[in-house]
Amino acid sequence: MTTTIKTVLLSLSLMMGTVSFANANISENKEIKNVIIQNVSYPKFLKDKKQTAAVKISFMIDENGTIKILEMNSADQNLKAHVNTELKKIKLEQGKYLAGDIYNINLIFKLV
Repeated sequence: MTTTIKTVLLSLSLMMGTVSFANANISENKEIKNVIIQNVSYPKFLKDKKQTAAVKISFMIDENGTIKILEMNSADQNLKAHVNTELKKIKLEQGKYLAGDIYNINLIFKLV
């Protein structure tokens, strides 16, 4: 594994959080967290500027294993677009996760 990939993997931290939603089952799942860490790349525009940025995401997984973003917050619109594109590429194992569960994560992109 190259140093760059190691740096990106080590610097991409993901924290599962809980937020109160009416009639929603909030879940935390380390397996999903690891899949996202492995599949969301460190954006080149942040690396080039040596910037740190964060994005907060609320999402569900449908019965087909597709991530459906409910809400995404970040001060950086380019980062939101990048993460949105990366998450759309992820396909989780169909039927493995309970459809309708809501997951909340904070992705922090930081060079180490």
